[in-house]
Amino acid sequence: VWFFRGLAKGAAGGLGFRRAGDVLSRLVNDVEALDGLYLRILIPLAGALLLIPALGIFIGRNFPLLAAAVVVLFAIAAFLLPVLAARQAKAAGSDLTRALSALRVAALDLLSGMKEVLAFGAEGRMLAQIQAREDALFAAQARVAKRSAWAGAAAFLCGQAALLAVLAFAGAAPLGAIAITFLVVASFEVVAGLPRAGVLAGAAAAAAERVLEAAQSPAPVADPPHPLPLPRGFGLRFEAVSFR
Repeated sequence: VWFFRGLAKGAAGGLGFRRAGDVLSRLVNDVEALDGLYLRILIPLAGALLLIPALGIFIGRNFPLLAAAVVVLFAIAAFLLPVLAARQAKAAGSDLTRALSALRVAALDLLSGMKEVLAFGAEGRMLAQIQAREDALFAAQARVAKRSAWAGAAAFLCGQAALLAVLAFAGAAPLGAIAITFLVVASFEVVAGLPRAGVLAGAAAAAAERVLEAAQSPAPVADPPHPLPLPRGFGLRFEAVSFR
């Protein structure tokens, strides 16, 4: 509601001068990226904050060393890896957001100006422009996917290392080790997507900047502080008007 209210406020003062593809990208892709910020980052992060003391208390009753190892590995997977992934992928996420917006702009320019494109024989140039921007988008997606794969692999290794530590202490209390194993597996599944979500944090940050820019941009023509008084009459008068 806040976003559309901001767009409506500036609609009469310049929304029509924005590129159609850019507005569509802000309305769809950037808002969707912010949805991912809540669903992929904030909610799993809140779950991780609740789980880390539970792991320490439940496992630490009988296995203090095991609890310390599991908590450290869980903290690495839930907090350290997402931060590192976000720092390394910030530029790639921003490039992904800009490349997607540029592709939408080129595609909608071609569709909305098809008559002019055909009239001037510019089909080849427009198609080459779209293909170039599509290649840029694919390259940005490949960079983000590569970093996401590395982050997911690191989180997976942390979870497997925690299970290996549980198995190492399983001989002392087999029944307790079984319960701890299920707890560790379930806990690491909750935060398994956080490192990959950290990779997308750059795209979410860039999307947030674009959304704020679109919703909070001032009108190009501001209302005068002291508006002129309305005329008394409603008639139209033409003076010094000629035709030749």
